[in-house]
Amino acid sequence: MVRYEHDGSVTLIADGYAGKRLNSPNDVVPHPDGSYWFTDPPYGGQFYEGNGRRARRSEQPGGPVQAAARSAAGNR
Repeated sequence: MVRYEHDGSVTLIADGYAGKRLNSPNDVVPHPDGSYWFTDPPYGGQFYEGNGRRARRSEQPGGPVQAAARSAAGNR
């Protein structure tokens, strides 16, 4: 997951979780504290970093990604 800057450069926000690649990062929301919150659903049936829908948080661009929440439906 990247952010495109006004000058044309690209900033890496997150590329994996717990040593595995992200499934399908989606619904990205920047928080006022500088972190990014996003969902990582398994679109297309791909499960790169676990089974289940989860919310993730990247504290800073390129920093570690943390599990923020599991879906109310549980692991699928």
